[in-house]
Amino acid sequence: MKTRTLLSAVLLLFSVAAGAAATPEPTKLEASLLAAARAGDAAEVSRLITKSLEKRSFDDTSAKGLLDGLVRDGELPAFTVLLGELRKTLVGKDWQPDDALLTEAVRGGRKEMIDAMLASWLDPARLEGRRDAGDAEMAEWVMRRATETRRQRANQDELVAAAGKGDVATMRRLLDAGVNVNCVATSRHTPLTQAAVKSQIEAVRLLLDRGAAVDQPKHPGWDYTPLCLTKSVAIAELLKASGANVHARLFGRDVSILTYIARYGGADMVEWMLKQGLDPKMIGDHKQNLLFDAGDARTVELLLAAGVDPNCVDEFGRAPLSGAPNAEIARKLIAAGAKVEGGDALFNDMVYQHASVGVMEAVIEARGKMDPAAAQRALIAAAHIDQAEAAEVLLKHGAKANEKGQWGASPDFQIFPLQVCTIHGSPKVAKVLLKHGADPNACEWSGGLLQNAIMNRHADVAKILREAGAKGVSDLAFHLAMKDGAKVRELLQAAPSFAEKPEFWKAALPAAARLGELDALRVALRKGVPLAPSPEENAFDAAASEGQHEALAELLAHRGKRDDTSDLKQPLWSAVLNSHPYDDQRPAPDFERCVKLLLEAGAFAASDHLPGTEPSEGEDGMQLALVTTAVFTRNPGGNANVIEMLVAAGANPNPPAGNAAGEAKHLSDLMQDACTQQGCSTPFERTIAAVEKAAKVVIKR
Repeated sequence: MKTRTLLSAVLLLFSVAAGAAATPEPTKLEASLLAAARAGDAAEVSRLITKSLEKRSFDDTSAKGLLDGLVRDGELPAFTVLLGELRKTLVGKDWQPDDALLTEAVRGGRKEMIDAMLASWLDPARLEGRRDAGDAEMAEWVMRRATETRRQRANQDELVAAAGKGDVATMRRLLDAGVNVNCVATSRHTPLTQAAVKSQIEAVRLLLDRGAAVDQPKHPGWDYTPLCLTKSVAIAELLKASGANVHARLFGRDVSILTYIARYGGADMVEWMLKQGLDPKMIGDHKQNLLFDAGDARTVELLLAAGVDPNCVDEFGRAPLSGAPNAEIARKLIAAGAKVEGGDALFNDMVYQHASVGVMEAVIEARGKMDPAAAQRALIAAAHIDQAEAAEVLLKHGAKANEKGQWGASPDFQIFPLQVCTIHGSPKVAKVLLKHGADPNACEWSGGLLQNAIMNRHADVAKILREAGAKGVSDLAFHLAMKDGAKVRELLQAAPSFAEKPEFWKAALPAAARLGELDALRVALRKGVPLAPSPEENAFDAAASEGQHEALAELLAHRGKRDDTSDLKQPLWSAVLNSHPYDDQRPAPDFERCVKLLLEAGAFAASDHLPGTEPSEGEDGMQLALVTTAVFTRNPGGNANVIEMLVAAGANPNPPAGNAAGEAKHLSDLMQDACTQQGCSTPFERTIAAVEKAAKVVIKR
């Protein structure tokens, strides 16, 4: 999303989750993980990973760097410990060696390391494809192990599938042939977890008789034991008789398996678990009671009868009613005293928790009416996550398609519902809004909605708006956004000069720059299209905000050297803001190249100020905007390489940076606040280290 957000919004970004780009030097956490893994201390590795996840100071890139290094150095024991613990988390759980690393392992004859990778779901076909990297003996071993691995996995998959079907004869044949009763299939199910989840009691009985581990979970780390997964009380009794732990926990935390059973296991299993002595009033993750997890009406009845509070408020300020799965559950909660009055965020919460139409109607019926402001705010939420049915209900009960509503925590931030659709790509809600009379041209600037949809790469929303009569872009810009190559070529072949027909080129050059369409960009430049006639049509900014350094280089070359660099201020800020990109953006080095190009073109000057603002007394201007933005990037985490570039260009590494409360602080103070309040979840460790080094400060972790 392109943004011209002012500094106060940038400074609030540190409360969102983070990640970072890799650098060669390991962080303190990575060094500690390596030391624990080399010592064979799995418990310490687990503790460090858990701590890093809580602080969001470790990501897939970091995990890959450590694992790759251990493979490259042949450190099998440490590799096995670290990978085993990472497999229990969302970070690094899908790690596989890249082609170069796998080739290196084959060339080096590292059979034990390759066996460890095969045990961690390395594709045998990838191994076979590198058989010639080693000598003849290694090639023969590779082919044999690939064949053996395929056969082993096929047998394991067949056993687990048979357990799920209750095919006891096939199960006996495979078990008698030596297939491990506790094997793990490619689905990550064990035979016992699959039999339990499919309620195959005879299969469960056979597996337990053959020595199946009664509490071995599906996917360690998530810890879904057979007892957690079954919906059958009879199977639960069998498992308990074999030693199953009714007090088992999920996710390595103090979260009872009853929370999962309440959602998916059915009322019979909930009732059975309560008879085993589990506390119906237990509080789980996020300070939620079991009513937050109740998946059916009878489970709700059981919990209410046991005295569970229908007005329990979790750490997000929500109650069970806002996440009720269906209308019947909602009505039972309301009948038991769940509050429906006051707290106009209720409908907002319901939308974000994907409440059904029936649930929303039940709450509205109980309230008698909706407050218009609450309805409008909820409509904005529906537009945000493309909940068309919720939008229909809200429009029916007082929300307006052509009125602004509150977005976020501040009532001062008001926005049109259709504008939200263009930012987040919500075609279904866009259609609903237009059906109810939304103006496709309503925006703060002419043609803003269609331009915004194209700017944010939401071609489906742009097409809907265009069909509804939205203006603001030329045919060429529109078809560029639609990636209709044939139509674009047709238009370019007959393209007039900008002087002859400026409307032909409306928003076309920024569209080409944003998408990296160099042929269209070159034609536009030859035809005299202005590079930055307005903030909305700044081609430099369009390229920089998407990391299109190739397009930016051509634009800058066409621009030439100028004393006035005001047209490059916003592009530099956009490149910095996006320099820790999301997964659907170009990689970080592309944004770093944009920053480098713009710095070389003179975009930075110590006297400059934040684009769109006037410098205040004592403000450190562009230093404030850029260095702070490089720390608190749009996708939180920051970019250490960009910080180093800015400092090398003369930026103050620790500029003045007032916080949201208006207090006079420096950047390092804000970073310290982030670590204190958010557990150093953002900025990322390498970003912190870059500021510490450049500014000669210490930020306590």
